Amino acid sequence: MASQSQLDLLSSGNTLWNKWRREYPDVRALEPDLHGADLHGADLRGADFHGADLTEANLQGADLRDADLHEADLR
Repeated sequence: MASQSQLDLLSSGNTLWNKWRREYPDVRALEPDLHGADLHGADLRGADFHGADLTEANLQGADLRDADLHEADLR
């Protein structure tokens, strides 16, 4: 299940989310846990989801333009 602290950080905006991803590379190695997250309609433009666990996440209507989905699990 999605980490609430990571969901809270993501909801504060892509700038803070991406800054956190850069500042804590150890978290990047563990992949952010967004499994089952309800992100429908979210503005996720340019967000760094590299290696993130997005399995069963609701991304319907989400704006993922320029988002880094490299090695993200989108099952």
